[in-house]
Amino acid sequence: MNEYELAVIGDIHGNALALDALLQCLEGRVSKYVFVGDYVNRGPDSSRVIDLLVKLSGRHQSVFVAGNHDLAFQNALEAGPLSPFLRIGGAATVRSYVPTPTGDVLEALRAAVPYEHRQFLKSMTPHFRGGGLLVTHRPNDRPTDAPASDYHVYGHQPQRSGAPWIGERHAAIDTGCGTLPNGRLTALFVPDRTYVQVSEVGEVVSSSRS
Repeated sequence: MNEYELAVIGDIHGNALALDALLQCLEGRVSKYVFVGDYVNRGPDSSRVIDLLVKLSGRHQSVFVAGNHDLAFQNALEAGPLSPFLRIGGAATVRSYVPTPTGDVLEALRAAVPYEHRQFLKSMTPHFRGGGLLVTHRPNDRPTDAPASDYHVYGHQPQRSGAPWIGERHAAIDTGCGTLPNGRLTALFVPDRTYVQVSEVGEVVSSSRS
């Protein structure tokens, strides 16, 4: 593998086991990481997912696109109320920070989220552009001024086949990690558009590399 490639990583949804395994697989093999968002909710360990990403950003060039679940989490922490966040799977995220919440759950959550995690949420970006690549969370998040020639990679739409959809002009790389039975976490390599995947329990299960 070309050590100077960029890796675009799909929706994680609170699965720290899969993320940790994928990062170990990629360590030393790529020069830059770009994440499509949806780091939290539904899976069991959103807190540890953010912790792993904070640590990664201290070691490698990393870009974190904001997913709708992450923005809902940020909004709950900064403004409230909590109910819109809970309606999209936020209870799992709350439990990852406050295992046995009592009383005012929102205040308990706000007290439990570390400063570094709040800064991580503030560091998120609406999209990434560079070198002919465009990364957004959702397919319709494409900026109006993005060149049509940019290769567009996005998440948000789970691919029920378990494999990323890779076309000539765009790629969908949400492969159900944390959301679908037997979901996978995918890293797409740019520029050659090959990929590697890990399972929900952190095993490398598929690769388009020869």
